[in-house]
Amino acid sequence: EVPIFYDPIMSKVITYGKDREESTERMILALKDYRILGIKNNVRFLIDVLSHPEYRKGNLFTGFLDQHMPEWQPQHEQRELTQALAGAALVATSSSRQNIGASTTPAANNPWQTLGGWEL
Repeated sequence: EVPIFYDPIMSKVITYGKDREESTERMILALKDYRILGIKNNVRFLIDVLSHPEYRKGNLFTGFLDQHMPEWQPQHEQRELTQALAGAALVATSSSRQNIGASTTPAANNPWQTLGGWEL
């Protein structure tokens, strides 16, 4: 959880292209490949806004979301859930997990060294 006392912007994604359409397509592709695990985020929302026909036409105004997306709800992507479960299973079954807490030295308590090399 990121408390309100911290900047809620966890990262920024910037794209460019020869025109607005190409930039938007690149942003959608970048966001579809973007993975954030462990905290709630608005990546799916951003993809849906960028994909909306009125956004694509450039019809933007302060009431855009209220008018065009008033009942937007996130759709859980099976791929993200599968990746998260695969990562959890890998960590849970890793033989190097036996070493967690075995030493009190700072290096031994570093989870990046203790869990070994793995990625989703």
